[in-house]
Amino acid sequence: MPNYYAQHSPFTDPGAYAPAFDDLPADLPGIVRAIQGLIIPPYAYTLAPHGLEPDDIEISGFGIRRMEDLIAKLLTISDAPLSEPRPPRQRLGLNCRNFAALLVAALRHKGIPARERIGFEGYLGGDIYYEHRIAQVWDTWRGKWLYVDAFVDPSLKAVRDIDIDTLDIVENDFFWSPSLIWLAARAGNVNPETFGDSPEDTGFPAIRYALLHDFDALNKYEVLGDDNWGDLIDKPEADLSADDRAFLDEVARLTLNPDVHFADITALHAASDYGKQVRQATNKFGL
Repeated sequence: MPNYYAQHSPFTDPGAYAPAFDDLPADLPGIVRAIQGLIIPPYAYTLAPHGLEPDDIEISGFGIRRMEDLIAKLLTISDAPLSEPRPPRQRLGLNCRNFAALLVAALRHKGIPARERIGFEGYLGGDIYYEHRIAQVWDTWRGKWLYVDAFVDPSLKAVRDIDIDTLDIVENDFFWSPSLIWLAARAGNVNPETFGDSPEDTGFPAIRYALLHDFDALNKYEVLGDDNWGDLIDKPEADLSADDRAFLDEVARLTLNPDVHFADITALHAASDYGKQVRQATNKFGL
């Protein structure tokens, strides 16, 4: 099963720019450092340590869906090798999805199984647990997946006093899967309003959004954060049917242990109305 995640998806395939990945380091810490030298979180609190403001850099909104296009954009900013760190002002401003997708793409290029995961973090600071997108990398020696967050560079660690190992984040201590939160909230064991995408977007709708995007990512559909594909992902909470909730419960049950339920996860995504709508939207973008 890890070998499935060693192969590119249409989202992570660098296409004609695959040779640009050849010069990247071979080790995980080196690849993460290289990515942090290419892109930068485009927020005031992440830019301030570099003496910058958001207007000082080029920002690509929610990001660039196709990895081939992302690399092309990076090379228009600078034609230097991707392994060469760029001054912060020459880095492209991108959000957490793009850090995760670029890391996954670089690792897959080197034959290392990697997948994007969506969940809720508890280490960046804030009054709620925010949705966040990071990578999982297969550690062959230990026979386990590692949660890795390339979004957090040394300057951000210092600003937010982050003292965890962002190359091996402990699940359910600092990063929670939306499946776990969905099931716990449905059982009344956690307050859903403490989880969200922003202080104005919390509760079951935000958890559902993360749950379905994590379901997509496990099927190698590494969509952008604003890709609200499929009727179910942003349906008003009051309009959810009993069948909708049963489907979401099943997605959560399966994705809670994705390696155990890998075959069922891929089968359900392919057969469900939601998964079919994601595939149709993907095809419209030529992916």
